Amino acid sequence: MFNLIGKDFLTLSKNRSELIELLLTPFLLIAILGFALGNVTGQTATTPEQTTVGLVDQSTIAKDEATVIKELMDAGHTQVDAEKIVAEFEQMDPVRQMKGLFQEADIEQHFALQTFESKEDAEQALEANDISGVIVVSEIFKSDIIRANVLQNATNAEIEVITQDPNQIKAIILTNIMEGFIQEYNFQATIAPIVGETVIEDQRHYGEVVPLTTQDPINSFEYYTLSMAVFFALGISTIIASRSFKEKESHVLARIMLSKRSPMQYLFSKLVSGILITMIQLGILFTLSTLIFGTFSERPLSFWVGIVLVSCLFSILIGSMGSLLTAISLNTNDVMVVSSFGSSTVVLAFLGGSFVPLEQYANFLKTLGDWTPNGAALTSYLQFLMGFDIVDVLPLLLRMLGLSVIFMIIAVIVFPKWRLD
Repeated sequence: MFNLIGKDFLTLSKNRSELIELLLTPFLLIAILGFALGNVTGQTATTPEQTTVGLVDQSTIAKDEATVIKELMDAGHTQVDAEKIVAEFEQMDPVRQMKGLFQEADIEQHFALQTFESKEDAEQALEANDISGVIVVSEIFKSDIIRANVLQNATNAEIEVITQDPNQIKAIILTNIMEGFIQEYNFQATIAPIVGETVIEDQRHYGEVVPLTTQDPINSFEYYTLSMAVFFALGISTIIASRSFKEKESHVLARIMLSKRSPMQYLFSKLVSGILITMIQLGILFTLSTLIFGTFSERPLSFWVGIVLVSCLFSILIGSMGSLLTAISLNTNDVMVVSSFGSSTVVLAFLGGSFVPLEQYANFLKTLGDWTPNGAALTSYLQFLMGFDIVDVLPLLLRMLGLSVIFMIIAVIVFPKWRLD
């Protein structure tokens, strides 16, 4: 199989048009677009656009008050003490505190709360894109907080956060804010019976929300280095597949099969060739962009670890796409399959955000684009660029890995083994 991989590299090195397509063209576009456009993502140091979030308050102690007081008395509290504890927790209104949190200057510039009577109404507004998220405080939140903190019982209390797309930047920020709120509320609920409620108002600190990330806004060189790299990497799959079809037409494939190579060895050699070529292409483009334009010159080690991880998974995905196109073209004995995919890469590039960031225009386009191979890779790159943790990027990484497995399984099934025996 190593000889087959070496043959692919040797053939590619002798083809100037393919080298120009893979390296020179994307680099020229990076330079042109980088100088022509400034802050392409629209992120500036000014206040970003405010996003509306729905709030549904279902919490109350009134319905469960008698039961909670009885449980406290059964645990050894007097009726007076039990009623006092319930009253103190009733004053610790999570919705009031939450509204105060969202009125803080650092958060108010990003999110505005809109109250809804029911969860169904809020979800309808979410589906209509009138709001970008919903916060639902469960009905048993307050009473279960008492049980958990005073009686040490297991709790089912929850504040549910519903978003249009959990991978969107605003959705991740909102989720992190609410996670911090819940942790702080639980802490305050634990110490309230001891120190009273004075601490609730003045000693909360949830940090601050800065525009999208703690990193500097993404500039055009950073954006188009990543977007052009993933766009032109799609061409590797068509190069691999079209070359395989030419090998079949020129009887090179038949001679390979006569040399006691199995069909699966040939197919997997295309997979490995696609992976290695993509890794080399991405590495060259990122390195040249950094050395010449200083694109990623001041990024921390964690960023480069993320870049390598995404590049590896994206390379596997491109290699599997090349194998799939190879299998289909050889099975149908028609190179038009490869040509059609080559023509559709422009559509994939648009949906994947290689030309412009689609989330500036329509969320559903961005969501759709994240399901394309190049879109998932580009969004992963950008999230690492903005300082996101790997946990936040993990869904997109798993998406790329899952698509790779699916493509390879189909390629193995479709590949015409019987014709090559």
